[in-house]
Amino acid sequence: MFDWLKNVNENNEGYLVEENNGGQEELTIEKTIIVENAQHTLITDFFLHLHKSNTSISHIPIADKTTKDIIEKQIVPFFSECKLVRREDNSSIVEYMISKPIVAPKYENKVLESLNLQTSPSLFISKEFIVDSSKIEKINDLSLKGLIEFLRKCYQKEGFTIAVLLRFEDSLKENLAVRFFSGVCNELRLATNRQNVIYLDMYF
Repeated sequence: MFDWLKNVNENNEGYLVEENNGGQEELTIEKTIIVENAQHTLITDFFLHLHKSNTSISHIPIADKTTKDIIEKQIVPFFSECKLVRREDNSSIVEYMISKPIVAPKYENKVLESLNLQTSPSLFISKEFIVDSSKIEKINDLSLKGLIEFLRKCYQKEGFTIAVLLRFEDSLKENLAVRFFSGVCNELRLATNRQNVIYLDMYF
């Protein structure tokens, strides 16, 4: 049972998730201008799934011109609140903040659907595990290639965490999302609240 998981900290007694309020760097926030030629893609759908609730906010770091172009054409036009976060001296754009989607997901994708994404996750984590990818029967989904390349570029430094609700049981290793992301991430972690997996941490 669970031979595909490695406990991150055997002595961990659980902890509350702290909200990320950013670092001490001076930043300014401004409204974005909606660009033309919007493109509804699976990248769009991924972030729409993350925003089932109008209260959730995503922070998307800008890695380079390519990722900035993807954000502005494939994400920003589909949310009613989008803001640029700049360094105080306006020397560079740090990230986009998005919330309140204005459309529904367009495409069907079994991997994304199997994540069972949540917008109001539990704040208590009892255990964290690293997925041993050598024990997982990995799958490929070429339709998600663009999404993975985007996430890898934007979140390479700090990783990417998503809130999910998946029953914590041995059969979870058959979940399509676990099988897919264990193959494309350098490290995949599961955070649980005893009964359920509530977060997936992806490190690229």
